[in-house]
Amino acid sequence: MPGRPYYILLLLVSVWLFLIVSPSLLAEKYPLPAGAVYYFFSQVCHQIPERSFHWAGSQIAVCHRCLGIYLGFWLGVLGWPRLGQLGRRLLERPRLVLVPAALLLLNTLTPNSPFDRVVTGLLAGFPVALFVWIGFEQLFGPESRGELHVLS
Repeated sequence: MPGRPYYILLLLVSVWLFLIVSPSLLAEKYPLPAGAVYYFFSQVCHQIPERSFHWAGSQIAVCHRCLGIYLGFWLGVLGWPRLGQLGRRLLERPRLVLVPAALLLLNTLTPNSPFDRVVTGLLAGFPVALFVWIGFEQLFGPESRGELHVLS
């Protein structure tokens, strides 16, 4: 059973995803807050309009690939507590995280579609969530003074 740090992480990642789509919801009536969110995400994403989804008539705050990474991370946070054995295997061989990262890199060097960019982002973001979750549990959980039981 996940502890409090897990739920805090899930909340933070969910808020992050909401922020990504919020400019689309805010742009017409509240252009200043929408612009602030666009600016915030421009520090980590190129936001090229042709490489970004649009919703409610406005561009979301990140490109296809970044959205895939963030969605993959969110799905990872949701999924890892239910994938105990797979998580233990990944922890035994953390270099396996490099496989989806290599696919993402390869995808950036070849012609690709929005679908390709989202899928490679999903694959890259999903396993990283396991390590961040473990870090959260180690930093903020009751187990921080003893042995970690995230995937018990």
